[in-house]
Amino acid sequence: MTPVQKWEPQRTLDADGARTLLHARLPEVRADTVVLLGAGWDNTCFLVDDKYVFRFPRRPFGAEVVALERRVLNALAATLPVRIPEPRYLAPPAGDDPWPFAGYSLVPGETACRVPFDESARAALAAPLGHFLGVLHGLDFDAGLPGDVIGRMDLAKRTARIPDQLAELTRVGLIDNEDEYRPLAKGLMPFDGPGVLCHGDLYARHIILDENAALSGVIDWGDVHRGDPAVDLMIAYVLLPATARDRLFDAYGSVDDNTRRRARFRALSHTATVGPYAAETQDEPLLEACRFALRHLSR
Repeated sequence: MTPVQKWEPQRTLDADGARTLLHARLPEVRADTVVLLGAGWDNTCFLVDDKYVFRFPRRPFGAEVVALERRVLNALAATLPVRIPEPRYLAPPAGDDPWPFAGYSLVPGETACRVPFDESARAALAAPLGHFLGVLHGLDFDAGLPGDVIGRMDLAKRTARIPDQLAELTRVGLIDNEDEYRPLAKGLMPFDGPGVLCHGDLYARHIILDENAALSGVIDWGDVHRGDPAVDLMIAYVLLPATARDRLFDAYGSVDDNTRRRARFRALSHTATVGPYAAETQDEPLLEACRFALRHLSR
């Protein structure tokens, strides 16, 4: 069996460390207040002066995508039906520090994993999410986009990991019946169409909701690439109740059965990666988002 990959951050950073870097490399930013927003796979994020979000890479991959993300976000800001972060500052590598970091305008609202909303409110997100993805995937946009270089939709690689990942989900208490999920990794047909512009990591932590739990923004574009639309359509399986999925697909456009199966599998593969990380870091909002996804995935 393929070993479960463990997350090992390469650099940790607290608010004082972030302030020190800001003062040294972007002195025009006051940084009177620096508040930790959270640490993800690739970056640690801080709210600075209540109006900017600065993302500091935690590992080499996070550093590599800073320039690409900035270029893409500048190009997309006026074309999408929801707000996305607007790049404001870039600190390139300097001296002995090879790690760039970037600052963006704050997208107001709350991440979907932190909003206590019922299935009816979740279902109301289906059409807006489908419309957003239809616009995104329909854009004729290149700007030197990479392909799926880390194999997000490499079916052979990802399906080989599922047995160990299911065992890990069982170990951390997120599932109690592995057989319920095994069929989701079978009968998958590879994507054979032209790649589309993908967000690449669309789940509850990167969806911003307003005070009425309506879709208002999409953040964290560090995984942007050209690839299989199923990588983003997984949101139908990780955020929505089963009864609302068709509303998302209808708003998106035509989604064939093979794409739906790949999207469901991507939802399982992604949640099986994020879930143990959330358990290890005791991230309760993210854990609850994983619990919801796992409860609904096989329906």
